Amino acid sequence: MAKKYEAPAIGIDLGTTYSCVAVWQDNNNRAKIIHNDQGNRITPSFVAFTDSEVDCTSTRVISKGHKRSVPKLVLQDITPLSLGISTKGDIMSVVIPRNTPIPVKMTEERCKTSVDNQFGVSINVYEGERIKASENNLLGLFSLSVPRAPRGLCIKVSFAIDADGILTVTAKEETTGVKKEITITNLNGRLSKEEIERMIQEAENFKVEDMKFQEKARAMNALDNYLCKMSEVLKDDNVSSMLTPADNMKINSAIMNGKSLIDNHCNQHQETCVFVDFMKELESMFESMMNKINKGFLLL
Repeated sequence: MAKKYEAPAIGIDLGTTYSCVAVWQDNNNRAKIIHNDQGNRITPSFVAFTDSEVDCTSTRVISKGHKRSVPKLVLQDITPLSLGISTKGDIMSVVIPRNTPIPVKMTEERCKTSVDNQFGVSINVYEGERIKASENNLLGLFSLSVPRAPRGLCIKVSFAIDADGILTVTAKEETTGVKKEITITNLNGRLSKEEIERMIQEAENFKVEDMKFQEKARAMNALDNYLCKMSEVLKDDNVSSMLTPADNMKINSAIMNGKSLIDNHCNQHQETCVFVDFMKELESMFESMMNKINKGFLLL
């Protein structure tokens, strides 16, 4: 019986922009891009393999003197940088990750209104790898009118890239069906190969700093959400009437101090722990007061 030899199928990008190398993995039926000597795999296109393109009669690879059938090589464009939108706290919410094959369509449903009775939402579209949205490349922006409602109204944002690399971003408010979109071509503020490489390297260089920024933004958002929750509870007369005037004054003062802490333009100099600690104090205070209210209801 003849011995069976196994060898990886390796493809080289033949695009006109810049190149990369990919190796076919039989275990999960996909192509894995090989990092270059700088640890990067920055490419607008790469060699991909699809089951429908298999041609075992015409494409073969020779290893140690033996022939083995391999899939036919197919060129497929990918996104050289992540694409996303700016969310509360200047956080980049990635909709289409870097190196995603195109054409593709993906949807982000975490975009929400941040204040009560908000009548419009600004959609800022970015490409890049930084956690802080404003540090990435702004591709375009537009506004969507929304019905006045309590904060938290969900806006569905979809990103679609066609075979020609044209990006269409659509924002839709589900309750009314109102939507708006923007189309971005490769000529609209897109980056060169060198700029893409620089941005990815910067994301790596500032990774620790960006993680701290994200942690702080999340702490501020959590505090803001908790303050909103407390305010909503106190609007209920059945709740506020069970508190003493001193308790009412104490908790309303704490809410005002919390909002001031968040809105203070100097909060960029505050450490994350300041917001975390303030949140813990609020939780303790609110829990204590709610326990008093619950005991009051039991005595009625």
